[in-house]
Amino acid sequence: KPTPKPIAFSTPKPTIPQDPLKSATYDDSFKAPRCFTVGRGCDSGASLLNSRGNMSPAEPHASNTIDNCKDGDEGFYHFDESIDRVTISST
Repeated sequence: KPTPKPIAFSTPKPTIPQDPLKSATYDDSFKAPRCFTVGRGCDSGASLLNSRGNMSPAEPHASNTIDNCKDGDEGFYHFDESIDRVTISST
């Protein structure tokens, strides 16, 4: 319920501490990145998915998919499309 008169100061906004995102690592059984630790989110980082297929530089552990779908090797590094990082988080 609102107060009948405005107050002369603002109340502080509550802060909710958020744990940092967990880091994904390559899982050889899935043949893809995986977060082994439960948390509010997971980040593949800057190097785990860098590049695409066998283009130069080659993607580490290509194709990094659980269905073994191959990436294309055509195009130029960071000129043509590629997914170099994946971050998943909850709020």
